[in-house]
Amino acid sequence: QVAIIRKMVEDLNYPVHIVVIPTIREKSGLACSSRNKYLTAREKKEAAVLYASLQKAEELVKSGVRDARRIIDAVKASIAHAPLVMVEYVEVVAPETLEPVKGIDTRTLIAVAARVGKARLIDNILVEP
Repeated sequence: QVAIIRKMVEDLNYPVHIVVIPTIREKSGLACSSRNKYLTAREKKEAAVLYASLQKAEELVKSGVRDARRIIDAVKASIAHAPLVMVEYVEVVAPETLEPVKGIDTRTLIAVAARVGKARLIDNILVEP
């Protein structure tokens, strides 16, 4: 979301300074969002798999995995353990442009979107090789 807002501000030449803060998370790791109010207790518990899967992806990168396809497959496999979470996408992209990358050679964004009950949830993590 920040990358999109930055690009819009740049394209429209708005005199705006964007301040980015870390994602605020619940104890489970689920990103705090107004959309969480649509989740049942069980859905909320299962939705925590989104951040957990991103953390596993970060561990893979730290262990030397650089292939984006392997990272995407690992995130999807992790989320598959939560039957109420329906993945819409998992992407490995350049953080400034959101263009997909094939390998992780520099700071990279891993992003996920999924449907959980009535809610569409998104999350992401920045990783460094």
